[in-house]
Amino acid sequence: MSLNDIPLFYTMNQRLNYLGERQRVLAQNIANANTPNYQARDMRNGDFAKALGRETHSSPVQVAVTNVNHLQPLHHPSTYAIDKQKNPYETKPDGNGVILEEQMMKLAQNQGEYSTTSTLYGKYLRMMKMALGGAA
Repeated sequence: MSLNDIPLFYTMNQRLNYLGERQRVLAQNIANANTPNYQARDMRNGDFAKALGRETHSSPVQVAVTNVNHLQPLHHPSTYAIDKQKNPYETKPDGNGVILEEQMMKLAQNQGEYSTTSTLYGKYLRMMKMALGGAA
């Protein structure tokens, strides 16, 4: 059995792949900060509801009501918006739209998310080893 057969590990692995690819795109933006007419690019965040549906084999997750006194779950549409590319608020005379400060902030955020996800991956892996009777 592969770790990718476990939905939690599969999802974290996909997140790490996404963050690695985003790192590459942001690094390209910084590398092209002086290229005429180059416009900064960014990747869109994945749709969590879509990923959740795929992981549960397209069946929606239902809240278990184990007592008649429990409140019934509310069904609201998703409040997550699609991450849209914005126009740069600052453009150089040569048409370059890369704002280094903005790109550096995105890189720092991306690095933090990657670090957090990889730490969680390691912790869940150690927990799995401990549950199977191995040394943590």
